[in-house]
Amino acid sequence: MNIFKSNEFKVGLLSVVSMIILYFGFNFLKGYDVFSATKQYTVIYDQIEGLQISNPVMLNGMSIGRVSNIEILPDKNNKIRVTLLINNQVTLKQPTYAVLGSNGLLGGKAIFLEIGTGKVLDNYAELPPKAANDMMATLQAKANPMIARLDSMTIKINALLSEFSGVGKRMNNILANVDGMTAALESTLASPNSDLNALLRNFRTLSANLVETEKMLKPTLENSNAFLKKLNELEFKQTLDKLNKSLQEVNIILEDLNKGKGTAGKVLKDEALYTQMKTITENIDRLLIDLRENPKRYINISIFGGKNKEEK
Repeated sequence: MNIFKSNEFKVGLLSVVSMIILYFGFNFLKGYDVFSATKQYTVIYDQIEGLQISNPVMLNGMSIGRVSNIEILPDKNNKIRVTLLINNQVTLKQPTYAVLGSNGLLGGKAIFLEIGTGKVLDNYAELPPKAANDMMATLQAKANPMIARLDSMTIKINALLSEFSGVGKRMNNILANVDGMTAALESTLASPNSDLNALLRNFRTLSANLVETEKMLKPTLENSNAFLKKLNELEFKQTLDKLNKSLQEVNIILEDLNKGKGTAGKVLKDEALYTQMKTITENIDRLLIDLRENPKRYINISIFGGKNKEEK
């Protein structure tokens, strides 16, 4: 029996070929050149922050290799050794640092190479690790407090919205009450026997009566105004006539005084009369002064009257 013609051999060969195709296809889809030769390097980290096998090795933004193995070293304080497979076309020189950092916003890890300018590194050489100036980690550290604040703001907004929902219920109740009041008012207005309708009818009747009364009083008021106007004009005319007459009489009196007519005019115009009156006034003043100083010369008073007789 030929073993190469058996079905078991064919199935096994197909399985091996399928696994080889799957392996190389998987790596090809991940961006690795499976037909290129590779070099192997190692890096020892204190901690790898979630680095996994098959994570890429990057140089200037381009994938040049991958992580092939990760193992822990109990004899070196549990440090972790990472094995890197790098494309044979890339030449590493001393010192080449293996920087562990984030690969995108999703938090995946990658190893970034910083190649020096010294001697060329041999295969299986150990690369020194370096602390990454990880921008994504910095952003994540800054974003954590902001996320916490957003959570607290979300809680407060939810509480506020819950309060607003209570207010909305109250507003609905108020609007329902207003609708009820409106319906009641409409029914009241629509009722033919309502007090409000009776009151409105009374107001209409009163308004009509007031209009009729105004029409009746308007001629009377017009006549009263005309009478008062004539009365005012008459009284004003009589007053002006009296005033003119009085002014004319005053003018006549003043003319007579200027002409020397009458007693007052003669007194004002006759200088001799003025001189006589002045002289008489002076004599009267001297008489009154002598009377005040020598009253006995003019007045002799006797209680019983006997002394006057003897003196005579």
